Amino acid sequence: MQNEIVCDRICEDIASLLVHARARSRQTAFAAANATRDLSAALHHAAGNPADPLWYEALWSLDLFLERSFGPATLEAARACERLRNFLTENADLLERPTALLAS
Repeated sequence: MQNEIVCDRICEDIASLLVHARARSRQTAFAAANATRDLSAALHHAAGNPADPLWYEALWSLDLFLERSFGPATLEAARACERLRNFLTENADLLERPTALLAS
């Protein structure tokens, strides 16, 4: 149940940032869709297993989306962006081990 709540919150934040981003494009929308899909897969299928490659993919996708969104244009989106960046920062160690993750 907790994973569902986290997943819903992250997906809402991605959607909010996408809708209220300064620069929207097909690439930004595609990056948002990938991040949503990858994070959902990691939370549902790899929760509790930080060594699962799904986490690397999910965090990489989220990082790419945040790069392409070029910042929030509203206060609501700024809060969503901050929460997403905090989530990424809290789990950054999973991004620093791609070879270990891909080898498993």
